[in-house]
Amino acid sequence: AAGVRRLSSISMNINRGVKAEYQGKSLKELVDAPVEALEGTAAWSPELGEKLKVRRLGELGTWRFFVRAQALVTLAAEELEGATSGLNLNRALDKAHEGKSLREIVALPPSALQGLTPATDDLLRSLHIVTIRDLGDWRPARVAAAIASMASLEADDSNQHR
Repeated sequence: AAGVRRLSSISMNINRGVKAEYQGKSLKELVDAPVEALEGTAAWSPELGEKLKVRRLGELGTWRFFVRAQALVTLAAEELEGATSGLNLNRALDKAHEGKSLREIVALPPSALQGLTPATDDLLRSLHIVTIRDLGDWRPARVAAAIASMASLEADDSNQHR
């Protein structure tokens, strides 16, 4: 990432999403930055990251529980109330929540996702995340996901053919 050349004429930036000391960094550099590089992470700490096993910005953007929560939020917006189908997400949810509607699922605490515990709910609550919807909509994680997704598409030289 250190070899990424920048041209001053490029106006592309994500300065609203990252703290001042990370502005101007390449996406490839940001993927390896600490989560605290993101705006909106004042309550985040390295200790919290260790407990969640999310230490780097790129890890947050690809954290399976965030990715699943984001997908559930997106799918819930497409759900028609009262309609039924053969869909199930049994491998993503704790057994107690299987068969619920997507709208009901996104209102549940994050621990309804298989692999998270009520102790994780307590950790996420410090970030004002109390539901699966909150986790899927959490702006710092959405920004981290976008950075992680696009970093591999960044050319090492701004003049390189796109």
